Amino acid sequence: MSLLINEDLRSRSRHAKKITTGIYLIFRGLFFEHNAEIVRKDH
Repeated sequence: MSLLINEDLRSRSRHAKKITTGIYLIFRGLFFEHNAEIVRKDH
């Protein structure tokens, strides 16, 4: 039984990592887009 729970937790953390990475990439993309806008306005 504890083995099954362990497997479940492992797959869940793997899934959570995928979600976190996705959110991180989206925010990083938005951040760079925003910075590019500011640079364009400056010049």
